[in-house]
Amino acid sequence: EGDAVRLRQALINLLGNAVKFTEAGHVRLDAQPDADSLVLFTISDTGIGIPEDEQALVFDAFHQADASSTRRYAGSGLGLTITRELAALMGGSLRLRSRPGQGTVVELRMPLPAVAAPAQAWVESDAAPLTGALGHASLLLVDDDPVNMLVAGEMLISAGVHVELAANGEEALQRLRERPVDVVLMDWRMPGMDGLEATRRVRDGEAGERARALPIIGFTANAYAEDRAACLAAGMNEVLVKPVDRRTLLRAVALCLPNVSQVGDASPAS
Repeated sequence: EGDAVRLRQALINLLGNAVKFTEAGHVRLDAQPDADSLVLFTISDTGIGIPEDEQALVFDAFHQADASSTRRYAGSGLGLTITRELAALMGGSLRLRSRPGQGTVVELRMPLPAVAAPAQAWVESDAAPLTGALGHASLLLVDDDPVNMLVAGEMLISAGVHVELAANGEEALQRLRERPVDVVLMDWRMPGMDGLEATRRVRDGEAGERARALPIIGFTANAYAEDRAACLAAGMNEVLVKPVDRRTLLRAVALCLPNVSQVGDASPAS
């Protein structure tokens, strides 16, 4: 059965990727019934396109269709990697067709049986204690490891959080300049600009004035006190040690947001 939150995130990822790589023309979303209880979502664009021999690689989180265009088109695969995994979690599939210079068509097939009314069951039961702002929050997840990104992203998406993605500090700064978010989850050790330097630059205003005071939660694989101190000294608000379980992650995010009354722990029955 399709999950409304995951489906929304998948479509946002696909549309965002299409818009990013389309400088002129259009981006279009169509939806229609397809076979037994399947719905076909088609996202078409008139963007740069992808050569046929590179299309199998486009879902690699850090592959570029044209390495020479890295500065112009940074980080193409992250959203597609997450979207393919989201589709698989819901029993769906993702297919891509493209020609260089002519654009791209992405087909997302999802099992969505007809229902008589909106189904409350689409809200996951373990997310029920989350109230207030968490279900409407936007978050930038910064990590160079696609597996870590997928695991953390799924935890957040299942709670209704809208997740933006960045693979390193430079890309995080650019994302924050482009659109505001409510919280940043920042890995420490990444190639290029690491999480500490990226945090310092956010606090210095390099991601824009509105991002200066954003809550930044750090990730580190080390539980040493000096590592935590280094993250806090760089300007992070909180530090989590990998691996992080879902409840701990959602609690940390919720504590950075206003109007969240309860996270993860329901009061014991009397």
